[in-house]
Amino acid sequence: ILNSNCEFDFWHLKHQTPYLDAVKTMIEARIDDGSLNTSFMKSWQQREQQGSSVFENGIAIPHVIDNSGHQRILLQLGIFDRRTKYQDRDVQFVFLIGIPQKLNHELNKVLSQVYDLIFLIASNSNIYQGLLNYDQQQPLTQITEGI
Repeated sequence: ILNSNCEFDFWHLKHQTPYLDAVKTMIEARIDDGSLNTSFMKSWQQREQQGSSVFENGIAIPHVIDNSGHQRILLQLGIFDRRTKYQDRDVQFVFLIGIPQKLNHELNKVLSQVYDLIFLIASNSNIYQGLLNYDQQQPLTQITEGI
């Protein structure tokens, strides 16, 4: 993040908002601010039709190629205030990931670290709980203190 290889954004989501609507709203906000283009939305919708991006432990990882030309990994984290249901699965965390069309060595390393962090959060209850209590006013390292 500090080296501009990863663009991070954090959202609080209401459990009353359906999962697909929440992700759509997150993507639309990034299209509006120029971080993504409209083809990202179409790619995500096609990917969701092929199969769900919701995994175990309440974690969803909607991820697609970002052809906006930005050379960075987009990581947008949305946290529902309590678990919501999507296709008979619980969802609490949404890790929206935009992957550049062309990955250089550094971006490939960052993408690996992002996925490693997500799977670490899914498997470590202390980090999971820490993320639920994440305070946007604190540095992002607050999430990773338990690692």
